[in-house]
Amino acid sequence: MFNTSYLLVLMSAFCLGVANIFYKKSTDLIGGINTAFFYYMFGFLLVSIVWIIFREERQINFKALLNPLIIAVFLTTSVVTFMLGITNTRIAISSTIRSLSFLFTILIAVLFLREKISVKQIFGICSAVLAIFLLA
Repeated sequence: MFNTSYLLVLMSAFCLGVANIFYKKSTDLIGGINTAFFYYMFGFLLVSIVWIIFREERQINFKALLNPLIIAVFLTTSVVTFMLGITNTRIAISSTIRSLSFLFTILIAVLFLREKISVKQIFGICSAVLAIFLLA
């Protein structure tokens, strides 16, 4: 049975790839910091519209907002450092390096969340890294 969640994740990866091309173009035209500012400003407007339309029916306490704040800090840092990094590099190389972010996710999960990685998963991780370098 086909799981549409995989299609959505694949669509997300495609959209990130397209966004990377426009990151580079925008950084060349208006600079990395300006690009990051407008990216988040436009993102806020778009997400606000989505939030209004699809608002979840859950109570929100202020302590629970710490996680989205941490996410925002790290994603902002990721975008700003990527924008600054692509000013003097080829977008294909920068995007390839950035696509290895899953390795940091795995490392953090193992070290801090005590996740276990099976031999099968290690094989999959190595295959993914190899594929990224071969297709870059």
